[in-house]
Amino acid sequence: MDLIDRSELQYKMLEILPEPDSLKWYEKANPDKVKKLVDELYSIVLDAKKIDAKPVKHGRWMQLIENGDDYCSICGSRYEGVFPTIFCPCCGAKMYEEEMEADEDEQTQ
Repeated sequence: MDLIDRSELQYKMLEILPEPDSLKWYEKANPDKVKKLVDELYSIVLDAKKIDAKPVKHGRWMQLIENGDDYCSICGSRYEGVFPTIFCPCCGAKMYEEEMEADEDEQTQ
C-alpha cells in the first residue's frame, strides 16, 4: 500500500481540471479531450510523492489480576513503571488515550 500527500494531489489536479462553474463542460467536451484529461489525472496519481509511514498498532494496557502489573494487549510485555506509557516500549503499539486519561484521573483522586 502506498500513502500519498492528499493536499499536493488535490492541488495538482485542480491545475488541470476545468472550472467548476463551467456548465456541464463534459457534455460539450470532445471525447479525445476527456480521454486526455483522464490520462493526465491518472499520471498525477501515479507520479504523486509517496509518504514513508508505518501502520500504527493500537493496544491497551491490561492489568494482571494476580499482581496488578500492566501488560500490553498486543505483544504481552509487562510494564513495571509507575504510570503506563502512551506507547508500548517493546512493540511500539499506541495505547488508547481514553483509558490512560481515566487511569490518571483515578490515581489523582
